[in-house]
Amino acid sequence: MAKKSKRKTPKPANDKQDEEIVKAMNEPWIALRSGMTFIVLLGLGFAAFMIWQLYPTEGVWRALMWGAVSAVAIWLVFFLALGFNKLVRR
Repeated sequence: MAKKSKRKTPKPANDKQDEEIVKAMNEPWIALRSGMTFIVLLGLGFAAFMIWQLYPTEGVWRALMWGAVSAVAIWLVFFLALGFNKLVRR
């Protein structure tokens, strides 16, 4: 017969460290307001870049359309990632 291994009881220091790790994993990296501000600036910057690049070849209206589509795409990716994160972390 195989010997039964004795399980060691966890040390209190390890429990405290585990609690700190779990707490750190559940907290957001940045504040919601800062994140939304960053996404707004990123969307506007990307839209302006698209307009600037497409204006000479596509004209004003098509460049504005592509700029708006690119800004909406940034927000779509953001909301998909946010929804996936909420789904996984319930």
